[in-house]
Amino acid sequence: MIEQRITPSLMFNERAQEAVDYYVSAFPEARLVNSQPGPDGNLLVAFVEVAGTQIMIISGGPPCEFSEASTLMISCRNQSEVDAYYGAITDGGEALPCGWAKDRFGVFWQVTPRRMGELMSSGTPAQCEAVMNAMFEMTKFDIAALEEAFESAR
Repeated sequence: MIEQRITPSLMFNERAQEAVDYYVSAFPEARLVNSQPGPDGNLLVAFVEVAGTQIMIISGGPPCEFSEASTLMISCRNQSEVDAYYGAITDGGEALPCGWAKDRFGVFWQVTPRRMGELMSSGTPAQCEAVMNAMFEMTKFDIAALEEAFESAR
């Protein structure tokens, strides 16, 4: 396994403990790696592993909001993973175009099938364009529809 050397950090002004609890329960194979309480006994910092990547969750700090400019991308092996992750993120959150979603805490994610990258790197220009056009019509990615668009442009 590759050592993770960059750790995304998410700062929650409120609801950090709720976010930790939700991510650990909602995402397949997610787990709490460790957590540290602050002087008041409430969560100060936690490390949660989601889809094989540790994410640091911090409670407090200056008021800030999440935006699309910082998105966590999950690379999915199959449609089942796309469905599970997208479902977890949009539960109480918001479905957005092209595989993007905003979770109930305002964090932006993109749930992307690996197959899309394979199609885009192996096709003709017409096939790549067909896959992109199909993607632009989707919220949650549909691998079968992407493959169909690819094949129809042969």
